[in-house]
Amino acid sequence: MIGPRPAGQRWMPAEDAQLLALLDSKTDRALIARKLNRTESAIAKRRSILSKRKLVEIGLKAKK
Repeated sequence: MIGPRPAGQRWMPAEDAQLLALLDSKTDRALIARKLNRTESAIAKRRSILSKRKLVEIGLKAKK
């Protein structure tokens, strides 16, 4: 296959909000993945993306 791999499902703003709420409540990542019908790696990746966005929004640079 040439080119990037196909992406999974797009994240909707409501899913982002639910993910952040579940992460704040210290819910297990495996349980979060089942509730959102995503993989555990998708949960970890999205958490990373949202964390970086938050840093950018408040004017800080995210570490690479």
